[in-house]
Amino acid sequence: MIPVHTGLFSSLGLLVADSEYQTVTPFRTEHLSMDLFADEFEKLSATVTSHLGDEGVRIDRILDMRYHGHRFDLRIP
Repeated sequence: MIPVHTGLFSSLGLLVADSEYQTVTPFRTEHLSMDLFADEFEKLSATVTSHLGDEGVRIDRILDMRYHGHRFDLRIP
């Protein structure tokens, strides 16, 4: 089944989709300090709210971490 007006469906999907803005920053440390993470998250949150405004914005904080010498990341919400 192929819709007749496929371009309209694509445009409609763009209009009804939620806005999303992602920002990532590399952060390297040998010692785990939650205060350092909190400061960095605050900077990123300020960047996001400056682009989207702060009304109705949901900010998810996710760490992609790895152990020293490991190659793969662990995703920690």
